[in-house]
Amino acid sequence: MTDGANHQSGSCLCGAVSFHFAGGPFPLTWCHCSMCRKFHGHAMPAIAVTSDTIKWSDGAQDHIAWFVSSEKGRRGSCRRCGSALFYREEGEKHIAIVAGAIDDPTNFVVDDHIYAADKGDWYELPDDGLPHHEGDWPTPPSRPRP
Repeated sequence: MTDGANHQSGSCLCGAVSFHFAGGPFPLTWCHCSMCRKFHGHAMPAIAVTSDTIKWSDGAQDHIAWFVSSEKGRRGSCRRCGSALFYREEGEKHIAIVAGAIDDPTNFVVDDHIYAADKGDWYELPDDGLPHHEGDWPTPPSRPRP
């Protein structure tokens, strides 16, 4: 839920990992890579937030299990309920937060799709007029990336 000052809140399914942050608007990216699909069960819709702007509830960070999923990144989930919540690249100041963990209203606007060539064979990418990058962004984006 927002508090009227462009603050967002979110949590895992059981509430052990809860947080809030300010900023935005937040463009949303759909990642179709195989790792995101395995971690989330489908493509991952996420926003990127500067990690030092996230305010955690008491004990929330103790409930996050970080899994090193590649040479460059790790994924965070709740130790209690298993909710897949975060993605973070080594050395990055941003953390990707899964859109489904954010309370409504989000006011997110889908911006693009990455790793479109790696999408699952059981679904089609939408004909939404947005960029469908075959892999990662062709050049570093001018905005934080999930």
